[in-house]
Amino acid sequence: MTEFAAGPRIEREPALEVTDADSLERALAQRHRTPEQVEQFGVEAVPSERKTTGAWDLFGIQLSFQINNLTITMPALAVLAGLNVWAALLSQVIGVGLVFLGYIALATIGSKYGIPGQVGARIAFGVFGSKVTASLMRSIASAYWFAWQTLAAALGIQVILKAWTGNDYDLIVISVLFAVFQTAIALTGWESLRYLTRVVLPIKLVFLSVVIIAFVTSSRPEFGWTHVTSGGSWAWSGIALWAGTIAAGHLSMYTDSADLARYAKSSRSMAAAFYGAALVSVVFCGIIGIWAAKGVGDGNWFAGAADVQPHVWMYLLLIIVLVADNWFINIMNLYTGGFAVVNVIGRIGRFWSTVLIAIAGITLSGFKGVYDNTPTFVNEIGFAFAPVGGILLAHYVLLSRGRIDLPSIYTPLRGAYRYLGGVNPVAVVVGVLGYLLARSDLIGTALIRPLAVVVITGAAYAVAMAVVARVWAPARDSIAHEAMKDHYDPVEIDRDLVAA
Repeated sequence: MTEFAAGPRIEREPALEVTDADSLERALAQRHRTPEQVEQFGVEAVPSERKTTGAWDLFGIQLSFQINNLTITMPALAVLAGLNVWAALLSQVIGVGLVFLGYIALATIGSKYGIPGQVGARIAFGVFGSKVTASLMRSIASAYWFAWQTLAAALGIQVILKAWTGNDYDLIVISVLFAVFQTAIALTGWESLRYLTRVVLPIKLVFLSVVIIAFVTSSRPEFGWTHVTSGGSWAWSGIALWAGTIAAGHLSMYTDSADLARYAKSSRSMAAAFYGAALVSVVFCGIIGIWAAKGVGDGNWFAGAADVQPHVWMYLLLIIVLVADNWFINIMNLYTGGFAVVNVIGRIGRFWSTVLIAIAGITLSGFKGVYDNTPTFVNEIGFAFAPVGGILLAHYVLLSRGRIDLPSIYTPLRGAYRYLGGVNPVAVVVGVLGYLLARSDLIGTALIRPLAVVVITGAAYAVAMAVVARVWAPARDSIAHEAMKDHYDPVEIDRDLVAA
């Protein structure tokens, strides 16, 4: 049984002397009353000696995360909406390829400084401002994506069980039970996530390849190459629309990218691993979704797989894929969502923050409307996060030249990011205006609206901050990259946090 570092035993122990990564983790376990066996670093920076994750592990984690129901479903919906299959696949490559440029830039916040993205958002929004903007929004988005993935898998399980047994099973019961099943690894943290990847990714790749082979080798004419590739539009408006939709789905992960890079050995290996995984996944998943959509006229690829090979072995294969895929994806949703919550309520630590986001996600899994309105919800998430992404990119990449004053991240009313009571009014105003711009029709879909909003908002913020910095010292200090370092001692900084 897991021993929890809580209760009277802790109160009788003297405070631990923090001198290295091991003693720091024990001190954090005491402070947050969490099991010592789980990952302890929440808002705290990961020490340099813990950054041991290489390129292949990072590639595998990102690839396993990107091979998911959303990445399969979006190109299928694009085909059903009238796009040619190649145009639908191109839309996904464009959307993901462009959105990942910013994703990787922000991921270096984690690889360089060892902090999660939500904590990194403090540089632009302020310590308090990030709590009520980026972190609150990401908490909601994490719970939504957890519920969406769970419902998508539950729909697949429902289809498979009916084809297998001939009986109908309640979707909500399947969904909620499946949601409860997925929480343990996310609570454990990074090391379990890394090792789980090595098990889940090969299963997903092999079994999904079997599904592709089943589609390609089917003797039924609707699955034939001529039928699959025929018809459909190459209109740029349609390509841009679906490129924007898949990009919008990834914008909510901009502040998560650093979470997955905190333990990376280097920023260069992280960038190559993340971008390569993104492009491989979108092509691999696109083939599955597109073929299923053309073969059975349904955006649910599980229905296509069960239809083309209605045999027990295919049902078992699909259930294994569903369980493995959904388990991993939702572990990631809970893991990154926990960082959003811990940025708001730092005193409870990463473990208990993850518990809270799991409860919210399980609750939402009981509402089928979360899945039924996928394009609407995804676009709304993109509208909200596009300005946040633009502001963070502008501040970190353009104004601060990729540098952060790490000690000031943890001092809300003093230091480089003190702003106005810990809130940057420039970021808040530009963010609200960016959201209104995204919701308006001023930017047409042909410009890939979510990404256009990122660029416009980022440019507006950079100009506004440069102007305000001339007359306001807090704004000037927040972008004074010459005074900031590329490296700090995380243990020294975290020791002060533990003692506070």
